[in-house]
Amino acid sequence: MHGGAGDIEQNNLITGKCHMREIANRRGSKSVVARDCEMTDKQLRYRETTGAIVIDTFGRYLFQLRDNVVGITNPGKIGLFGGHREGDETFLECMVRELHEEIGYFVPADRFEHLGSFEGEDIDSEGGTIHGHLFVVRDIPVDALAITEGSLLIVEPVELAEIEPRLVPTTRLALKAYLNT
Repeated sequence: MHGGAGDIEQNNLITGKCHMREIANRRGSKSVVARDCEMTDKQLRYRETTGAIVIDTFGRYLFQLRDNVVGITNPGKIGLFGGHREGDETFLECMVRELHEEIGYFVPADRFEHLGSFEGEDIDSEGGTIHGHLFVVRDIPVDALAITEGSLLIVEPVELAEIEPRLVPTTRLALKAYLNT
């Protein structure tokens, strides 16, 4: 659909059994304006996610301090950069895309080390299930980053115990796995 002054385009997207109508203005900004989902409650609570332990060029941990807003998982907590798988992308492709989107710095797939995967009860979402993969990426230059979601929290290795109570549960598990390898 093309209109007058706003030049708004409308697209129908299909994600699984969930149909979304998306609009885009002339500048490319997009908004989902309607969802028509034919998913069961159980399907709505199933997530496929990735996350990365990001380490800068000085050996410090780079975390995402999540926005403290209603409607996001774990608002105000400290988490890993990462996100939800889209379409038929692999977990590694998802991690590369999500990290680039969230920190504004492209890291090629061959720089990621696979830390592990998990599947089962979603400890971040009551009553949900999750399938996730965790990665590690090193030598990220902090001065080249442009954070687009939440804010950047830089933590020295000796300070990890101080922030532990504020960590997202999956972040806590990822760090435990990483530090025990």
